Formats: sequence, C-alpha cells, structure tokens
Amino acid sequence: MTISSLMLWLVSFILLYYLIFWLLVYVEPERKDEEYEEENVASLHGYPMVTILIPAYNERKRIIPTIQSAASLNYPKERIEIIVIDDGSKDGTYDVVSSLSRLKSIYSIKLLKKENGGKGSALNLGLKHAHGEFAAIMDADSFIEKDALMKMLPHFEDEDVGIVLPVMKVRSPASMIQRIQAVEYLVNIFYKKIMARLNCVHVAPGPFSVFRVSHLKEIGGFSETRNLAEDMEVTIRMQKANYTILQLNGVTVETIAPNSLKDLVKQRNRWYKGTVQNIVIHRDTMFNRKYGDFGMMQMPMAALSIGIVLLATFVLTLLTVKPWLRFAINLSLVNFDVFTFIRSMHFTFLLLDINAMRFVVYMIMMLLTVLLIVISHKKFRKGHNRSVIIPSLYYLLLYSFFLGVVWWQVMIEVIRRKWQVW
Repeated sequence: MTISSLMLWLVSFILLYYLIFWLLVYVEPERKDEEYEEENVASLHGYPMVTILIPAYNERKRIIPTIQSAASLNYPKERIEIIVIDDGSKDGTYDVVSSLSRLKSIYSIKLLKKENGGKGSALNLGLKHAHGEFAAIMDADSFIEKDALMKMLPHFEDEDVGIVLPVMKVRSPASMIQRIQAVEYLVNIFYKKIMARLNCVHVAPGPFSVFRVSHLKEIGGFSETRNLAEDMEVTIRMQKANYTILQLNGVTVETIAPNSLKDLVKQRNRWYKGTVQNIVIHRDTMFNRKYGDFGMMQMPMAALSIGIVLLATFVLTLLTVKPWLRFAINLSLVNFDVFTFIRSMHFTFLLLDINAMRFVVYMIMMLLTVLLIVISHKKFRKGHNRSVIIPSLYYLLLYSFFLGVVWWQVMIEVIRRKWQVW
C-alpha cells in the first residue's frame, strides 16, 4: 500500500467517524432552548436596555441598510441604543452615518470615531459607552429579522447564559458563488446545532450575536491584539468561564456573501488565520477535562480538521497530477509524437480491478454527506426559493477542494508570518 493510499484511508476514517457522530447527535430529541417558544420578554424585569454595536471599517456603501435594519427591530425604541464605531475608515463612513438625521431623531444613535486599531478595540470602545444590559454585535453588512430581540432575550432568564445566537444565512444569493456559499451556510447551521447540543459552540459570529454585558466585561471584553477572528476568541473565553452559549434555530440574520473568487479568498484567508491564531492562543483547552466536551472534543477537532483538510487536498492533488505526469513522461519517450502515442493506447476496464472496500467506504461517505446536505436544506432553507441542486453539486464536488487550496495558502502565509488587519 502506497503512502498516498494510507493517508487517504486515514482521512476517510476520520471524516466517516465525524459524519456518523453528527448524524447520531442530530437524531436525539430536541431541547427546549433549540426552538423559539412564545415567552414574555418583559419577564426580564421589564424590557431590558439593549445596545447594538456596529463596528465599521470602510463600510460607506453598506452600512446604512444595516443601521436601518437595526432601527426596524420590533422592540420599544426607548430601550434600544445603536452605537456605530468608525475604526479609522478612509472612505467617508463617518460622514455617511453622520447624515442620518431622521433616524437620529427617532432612535438613540451614537457615532464614535477612533484611529484604526482592529475590530476588537472598536467593540471595546463601544462597550465603554454602552448602557444596555445586553449587547448585540452587528456587522456592517448584516440584516436582522424584526422580532429577533423578542425571540432571543427570554433565553437570558438563566443567569448562566452568556451568549444567544441566531442562525446566519446568505442574503439574496444571486450569483453561483453566492448560491454555493448559501449551501455552505446551511450546512454550518446544522453543524452549529449539533455543537450547541453538546455545549461546544466555539464561534459567536458578528451578525447579531447577543451578549450579556456583565459576563462579557467579566472576561475582559474583546481581544485587542489584532486577532483576525475576535468573535471566535471571545466565544472560547466565554466557554472557559463556563457560561452557556445557546444557538436558536427560530431567529435568522442575513449577511452579504462575497460575490467574486477574489473577495471570497480574502474573507476565508482572514477567517482561517484567525482560527489558527485562536487554536494556538487557547491550546490549554485541548484535551482538558475541565472544559468538558468543549475541551475534549471541539477544540481538538478544530485543530484536527485543519490537518485533515490540508492532507486531503494534498492527496487529491497528488492523485490527480500523477496520471498526467505519467502521460507526459510516456509522451516524451516517443518524442512527443502524439498521433503515434494515441494509436498505441488501449483501454481496459474490469470490475475486478475496483478496490471493493475503498469503493464501499467512499460511497457511504458520499451518501452520508448528501444526507447531511438534504437535512440542512429541509430544516433551515426557509426563505431561499431558488433551486439548490446545482449549487449543492458544486459544493460537494469542487468547493471543498477549493477551500482546501485556500487553507494551504493560509498555512504558507502563517509560516511566513504574513498577517493582515480587519
């Protein structure tokens, strides 16, 4: 057996293990907190004050609809304050927000400006000016449903709850790139649902994660060390402080997905580098029973998944390139006389040549992956009416390999210590 075959078997075994594990956890009975149930938000000692923090860096073209989305929430206007933090934008973001005179006359909208220091420092500045008992973090390209706060805040009745999360979907996916990402986001929702059941959520994404401010300040707020995934870093510290993080399935926030390969690579490059940063920073959680399933499974799995992606991408590239390399060598032996080479070629195919065990394993993996995608669509697709068959095929057959290539780019840049901000 070749080294490439051994590596392929190793990757297949690990992937098959996790696919089966996720599906087994999924079929368990749902907890009460997983679906929204009618509760009285006023039970939290009246309608609690909520601060919506919107950090922005060069978001002049997209920030106004986001502010309007926040201002359209079905919640007493006097119990909401919106704080926009301009982190040294160079495109006139501050001036655009300053012009919102009509909204400012109805809502409490504050605009803060600072020198560029990263998203974490912008959020911490906003926290210093916040009066809310709860803080909703809202990226400058996201849109929240009107009843979000009415659905999310009742879950904070339990004092141990530190963060409540909505499900995140792609807003109005039009191009094929966006539609493939829409499939990816639905699968991620399924994954987050599984992790929430095990209290293993490790990322509270920027689009409208709601924090209990007292718990957030207790752990020191957001990281200001130029962390490229500050949402992941603060969530890990919440987990280390043993606060509960709830993932709700009945609340939706939409985000604008990259519409070009260049923008997609740029986004994932930042996300993946942030993941590497936080795995290294919080390596003390690895296999640490003190943190329960989060330490024994989630963090090791986050690190292991990087290795799996890199290994799988390398092996698939090797298996793809080898036949073409052999073809080029054979062609050189006949002085690149293509017609003679073609005439001498012959093809034989026998069923007995197929490795039965490998074929069965691959088919099981493929069927389980398809099942996972189907469940994700059936459970969370609401609101997206376009056909998902073609994007799902692209996601299944090409997109994962593409992301693997991005991971290789990231790891090379990490080794070279090439980092960026925001």
